[in-house]
Amino acid sequence: MVAATGVLRFRERVKSYLLHPRNLVVYADKSIVVLNKPNGLHTQPMMPLKSRASERNSDPFITVLQGIQGDLLPVHRLDKPTTGTLVLARTIRAARDISAQLAHRTAKKTYFALVCGDASHFPSPKGTIKTDLECINGQVNVKGTPNPLPPRAGHGESWVKHAITDYEVLSSSTKVPLSILKLDILTGCKHQIRVQLAQHFAPILSDSIYGSPDRDAPVKSLLGQKYTPFLYLHSSRFSFTRYRAVGPGKAFQFTVGAPLSVPFQDVCAAAGMHLGMDAIAGGVWINGTKVWGPEPSLDQTTKPVTDIIGDKSSGVAMIAEELQGVWYGPTISDE
Repeated sequence: MVAATGVLRFRERVKSYLLHPRNLVVYADKSIVVLNKPNGLHTQPMMPLKSRASERNSDPFITVLQGIQGDLLPVHRLDKPTTGTLVLARTIRAARDISAQLAHRTAKKTYFALVCGDASHFPSPKGTIKTDLECINGQVNVKGTPNPLPPRAGHGESWVKHAITDYEVLSSSTKVPLSILKLDILTGCKHQIRVQLAQHFAPILSDSIYGSPDRDAPVKSLLGQKYTPFLYLHSSRFSFTRYRAVGPGKAFQFTVGAPLSVPFQDVCAAAGMHLGMDAIAGGVWINGTKVWGPEPSLDQTTKPVTDIIGDKSSGVAMIAEELQGVWYGPTISDE
């Protein structure tokens, strides 16, 4: 899965969030910190941030926030089983700005999913899914279709919302019924991707709510003991507008991506499906130019920004210098 010019080196290959919180960080600069969220971590504090210390210490997400130097403010969330890019603000101004872009749908979130279906499950290699989702007592389904879950008593959230997701089939396996999809969500509803894929095409691999063991069985058989049973949905990139303090062209597009988990890579490799280095290892882009993160023949974490993207007088290089960013994710080294 990696070019012959280098070996991908992950700083952490463990699968649990029960590790030092700094090991979850893949990028940081003056205004934001970006985590590669592992499976199983809630990203909404279960206890108020102002609750008693003994209660806060029992909340895994608050423990993560407190374990990283400086005050951090959550600006968006990922479902507990979803892995990948999670942006945290270091200032109130940054938190307000990112939150406003999310509210106005100008920030872009891109996901990768392993879906239990071959190429024949998709009417076209790319398209848009538009559905009305209905949530009753916290359980989400496409409006007007039978809910796969038994009725649940209680007073959970209830709503009906229109959901829009763009999809693209990146690769389909010839060994097992499995495909890699890239998904851009244009709305933000609970379980949006999971419900839409299950209803329109096929469920995400190892989805305990909208999938089934029968759909997962071919992949489990293919990998044997290497198979890890968790939701194969990864928040690949988060893109939003940032602003320079001074100078021409104050607004610029900032994109950050977290590397794929090792189990996700293992499934892709076993199924004969391939992704590019940027998709696998993540990185940071300014106005579409990659400024931090691994390249097949270059370890960018050890070189000045100007060595990577050219003359300091160029717009992208100047922005990168001003951000004072540091990439903590995977690197490439020759062996």
